[in-house]
Amino acid sequence: LDFLALTQALAVLSEKFHRKLRLLMTGFLEKQDLLNQVFHPENLSGYGTTELHVLKAIHELESPNVTTLAKALGLTKGAISKTIRKLMDKHLVESYMMDGNRQKIYYRVTPDGKGIKEKHDMRDNSWRQVNQEFLSRLSEEELRNAAHYLRQYNEFLEQIIQRELN
Repeated sequence: LDFLALTQALAVLSEKFHRKLRLLMTGFLEKQDLLNQVFHPENLSGYGTTELHVLKAIHELESPNVTTLAKALGLTKGAISKTIRKLMDKHLVESYMMDGNRQKIYYRVTPDGKGIKEKHDMRDNSWRQVNQEFLSRLSEEELRNAAHYLRQYNEFLEQIIQRELN
């Protein structure tokens, strides 16, 4: 077997592996969407992940403003401001100022926002249980490999985000 033939054979195997991996990822995402509908048919599809996390942080933090939210969530102030505008447009949060301090703007969750936050918490708890059930079946080595893969994938996605935002 010469080098060229070996390279071609590896390329075919690699393409088959990548195709299988793409199919697995697609199947994973489709099952996740289906289970979200089964667990919580009230549907949170109109809300992005960042919106839901900011909403939860506003509910949980004491006197949250853009700066404290950015620090708590590891996001830029610009991303927080943009997300808060979306949440305000959807009437899920409102702004207020404290007596004696008219410079800082703070945010609180509206009754509608509390309802969405509770639905999100219920969905998160359902997924936490599903994930715990699955992860309890894995060996320590499998968990280490999964953590390694997820860490690498997360770093890769972060690089793409940084590239696209710059």
